[in-house]
Amino acid sequence: IYIFFKIRVFTYNSDVVDELRTSLIRKISRDKKKVFKDRAGNYVNFNMNDLLFIKAAENYVELNSVQKKKMVGVTMKSMETQLARYSNFIRVHHSYIVNMNHVREFSLNHILINDHSIPVSRRRRNMLNLPQKKITIN
Repeated sequence: IYIFFKIRVFTYNSDVVDELRTSLIRKISRDKKKVFKDRAGNYVNFNMNDLLFIKAAENYVELNSVQKKKMVGVTMKSMETQLARYSNFIRVHHSYIVNMNHVREFSLNHILINDHSIPVSRRRRNMLNLPQKKITIN
C-alpha cells in the first residue's frame, strides 16, 4: 500500500509540474507565441503569425505553419476556444480553422492557403458571407 501511495503521489506531482511548466512557458513567451504539448509529450512553441491552418484528426489537431507541421493532443473545440482571442483565426469547416492573414484565394466552396485547398462548409459559409465568385488576394 505504501508503494502504491508513493507512485500515486509521484504521478500527481509530475502532472502538477507539467502544468506549472506549461503555464510558466506561456507567461514567458510573447503574446504572439503559443505553447502546445505534442503527441510525444514534448512542448512545441508556435508563432501564431506563422500558423497557416489547423486540421482536426480525431482527438488531435494538426498544426500547419510555414516551417513545420505538428500533431497536438487537444480537440478541435478546445483549440477553437484557445484561439478565440485571436481575431484572424476562423473556423470554416468542422475539421478546419484557418488563419485569415494567409488566405491567398477564396470562393464559395474553398479557401486557398499556400498550396492547401481548404473546404468551407455550407453552414459556415453563410456565417462568413463569402462571395459567390472566386477572389484572389495578392
